[in-house]
Amino acid sequence: MGLLSREDLGGRGAGPHPREAGLRIIHRFAEGIWSIPDEAPHSIDDLWGIRSDDVWAVGGQPALPLDDSPHPQFSPPFGAIWHWDGTRWAQVQKLEQPLRRVSGASAKDAWAVGVEGLTLHWDGRAWAIVPSGTRATLQGVAVAQNGHAWAVGVERSGEVSSGVVLEWDGSRWAPARTPSIPLLNAVWARSPSDVWAVGDAGTVLHWDGKAWTELATGTRESLEAIHGQPGALWIVGAHGTALQVVTAAEGPQPPAAN
Repeated sequence: MGLLSREDLGGRGAGPHPREAGLRIIHRFAEGIWSIPDEAPHSIDDLWGIRSDDVWAVGGQPALPLDDSPHPQFSPPFGAIWHWDGTRWAQVQKLEQPLRRVSGASAKDAWAVGVEGLTLHWDGRAWAIVPSGTRATLQGVAVAQNGHAWAVGVERSGEVSSGVVLEWDGSRWAPARTPSIPLLNAVWARSPSDVWAVGDAGTVLHWDGKAWTELATGTRESLEAIHGQPGALWIVGAHGTALQVVTAAEGPQPPAAN
């Protein structure tokens, strides 16, 4: 999530994992109290904001069975983007597939990604669908200050699944060359030459501006989220897994369990 003050913070409520149901209610923290705005949207998977009056939320719902019969009818899937202007939530776009993540570098440069390779870009005026060249489920997105962005997820072919990394170079999405990897869940960028991705089976990848390399983590747990500060970054995952990566001038050091 972006830069929001403690006194005016939108956060995701408790509930099932986004992959399971995508059901969320946004709560607002102001003057020491959590409340649910009347206009709060449901089915939220992620949110990001550059200011307390400029916050984006994304989500949706997969196709769900309408009855318990052996061959049920299904509701159509949908995705949506909502905006918080400091006073109320408003839906600004509805889509045919759910969105999973949103992130940005400025008020005029943000990306949202989701199911079936869906990617949208915000240029400060409107959200526009941008072809990604893949039908992968995109689980994470990170945006650098120079207009570059990265999206990660999973691509399935029959019973075989593999991780996907896409890079936006300012004009198009292209698949990145990576080691053979499982499903990826999240990505975080400190700069165009310092990008991190995490995923299933303890996977941690690092981009140094030239190549993606995999770091040994000592765990096989699914890693779900990543965030960093100068000198270090934190990774968390299943069953209480928490890893710290110390980043030094000579390069990243192997993750240490905490």
